[in-house]
Amino acid sequence: MIFISHSHRDQAVYSTVRMAMEANGCFCFDVKSMTAGGGLASQLNDAIAQCEICVFLATKSAVESKWCLAELGAFWGTGKPVVIFVIDPDLTDESLPPQFKGNLTAWTLEALFNSIENLRLAGAGHQPQYFESSSDFGTDNDWGRILKGTTQSFDIMGITLSGWRNTNRFAELVTEQVAKQCSIRILLMHPDNPAISPETFGTMDRSISDIKSQIDANLQFFKSISTAANFEVRQIRIGYPHFFLTRVDQQAIMVTYANSQSWGFGPLWKTGKDSKLYLTLSQEFEVLWSNNA
Repeated sequence: MIFISHSHRDQAVYSTVRMAMEANGCFCFDVKSMTAGGGLASQLNDAIAQCEICVFLATKSAVESKWCLAELGAFWGTGKPVVIFVIDPDLTDESLPPQFKGNLTAWTLEALFNSIENLRLAGAGHQPQYFESSSDFGTDNDWGRILKGTTQSFDIMGITLSGWRNTNRFAELVTEQVAKQCSIRILLMHPDNPAISPETFGTMDRSISDIKSQIDANLQFFKSISTAANFEVRQIRIGYPHFFLTRVDQQAIMVTYANSQSWGFGPLWKTGKDSKLYLTLSQEFEVLWSNNA
């Protein structure tokens, strides 16, 4: 998710830029949830926890705004990247806050989008990002961009995987990646797995029969996508996935199955390929994949 720091005097510019970013698949934090009269520190902490990149709309009003400077300082202090999007052509490096002079700067929307994508790729080794719920992570566009952006591998694992099946253009994107020789592996539960029982799912908002029906329907859907050698679907008879996993070249995303949360909306962690969490998640997938050949 992207945080757009801007002056309230530049509302029209902000609205235009946000619309362009979201049209390009960049899910943006809703700054309306922040209030000038509220606790600044706690609001910024919440925003930073949810966002991976800050985009600063650099105008004369913005560089003079104490509120914007506080937002930028908070992101800078946590080590999360900030992109300076220069809206006012009269601004110079000397006009910017001292810690951002010479920072990554974009002068056009195209350059801004490229900077964001490059930062996401370069951030593969950063500490895992935490989201209170998978709904805070992003929209279908964000999930679709993960699949579209990978080149070597795309592995998903879960109980039913209905979330991925319902993602916009999933079958089309998978078909495109298979044609590019990207390795695609799909691992979902088998309805006869003894873990699918009232003892396991009794407190969740799905009946056992509904879960098994979804598994059967999703299995047929996934199998219908492709018969290519680099596209495989397996079911888990041995073992049990304790989280929903998406793993690609540069990152892995896990959503915890939590009895206290609505189905599919548990806590989410996003981690880069160089982290220990990525390695642990990869090992879990490989063990279950191998055991259910």
